[in-house]
Amino acid sequence: MLDDSPNCAQFFSTVKFGCYQSSPGCKHLRRCAVGLTLTFLSVTGRRVATVSMDCREERSQAAEKKKISLSRKQCSLVRLCSGLFGYKKHDTYPSWAGIQHRITSAGARKKRQVRLTWLAGVEASRGYPTIHPMNRHGLFQALFELELAGCNEITEAGLWACLTPRVVSLTLTDCINVADEAVGAVAQLLPSLYEFSLQAYHVTDAALGYFSPKQSNSLSILRLQSCWELTNHGVVNIVHSLPNLTVLSLSGCSKITDEGVELIAENLQKLRSLDLSWCPRITDAALEYIACDLNLLEELTLDRCVHVTDIGVGYISTMLSLSALFLRWCSQVRDFGLQHLCGMRNLQVLSLAGCPLLTSSGLSSLIQLRHLQELELTNCPGASRELFEYLREHLPRCLVIE
Repeated sequence: MLDDSPNCAQFFSTVKFGCYQSSPGCKHLRRCAVGLTLTFLSVTGRRVATVSMDCREERSQAAEKKKISLSRKQCSLVRLCSGLFGYKKHDTYPSWAGIQHRITSAGARKKRQVRLTWLAGVEASRGYPTIHPMNRHGLFQALFELELAGCNEITEAGLWACLTPRVVSLTLTDCINVADEAVGAVAQLLPSLYEFSLQAYHVTDAALGYFSPKQSNSLSILRLQSCWELTNHGVVNIVHSLPNLTVLSLSGCSKITDEGVELIAENLQKLRSLDLSWCPRITDAALEYIACDLNLLEELTLDRCVHVTDIGVGYISTMLSLSALFLRWCSQVRDFGLQHLCGMRNLQVLSLAGCPLLTSSGLSSLIQLRHLQELELTNCPGASRELFEYLREHLPRCLVIE
């Protein structure tokens, strides 16, 4: 049994389930065989097990996208991607005892890398390993970070099984059965939660009322992506329950309006990063609220906010703390708005990708941004070859992306 070894559970401090790319339309999510790589690294004299697991097809097509990272202190990275590429007859699927043996024996021999292929499905009826037995085997006892991506059978019951109070970072992406009750489980089980990222289509405003005073002190990063049912009432719950947020994303929360942004600006003044991309109801008025009240904001994302105009850009230009601004596909931004941006001396990253009304004449004025380190101008019809050469000549320290 895996839990017979006191040394096994300590390896698992970050676990990620799901498709490596975590894209909603990933064709691999319905299948079940994945590759598992165990790598032992030396960090400040201590051996750390890193486990990287990703879709075979994505690994062969884009090996450069693979990432191996370490979590907090002695934590290791474990990517357990369930529901991926189809298995073949010659594949082997070891038991939990076999997995334990491979981990511990590899560590004893100080072997650099161990590879094995196994089934990580999430449907108990198929006989694959599920969340519940994994927890019984002690795999989650030392867990700090957990990511579930594309696990369509996961519900709040699975979260109750695998979440422990030690978890400080949780990501739930494209898990279609995650709803308000799952958020309630998260709020109840994770008093020290620091970062919570959620992409769930059935979560409503009520879910954001579950957070307790414990999370109000610990939760600093909240990302709510494509939560289509959220409205300004959900924003009310956020600002009342989580006043200490420093990072907030409402990307794709299409029912949020200017009034919701006003609540954010008035009540979450510790924010350093705000993402309102794909919020089509946001207008220039929302940007006025942001510019007036969010004095610590360093990063603002407004991609696809189609009602933002040069007036809104003018409001943004007064924000002295802003170092990164993303205006991708803001179809009403014109050259006049760029004149406002030229006064932002602290701006280091600027994206104007897909802005159709910008011309080479207007874009050339960006050479006044002497501290700019990255400028994205992809899919800008008005950007010519001569413009890119001109920008690179006058901004030699800036990466110009065309």
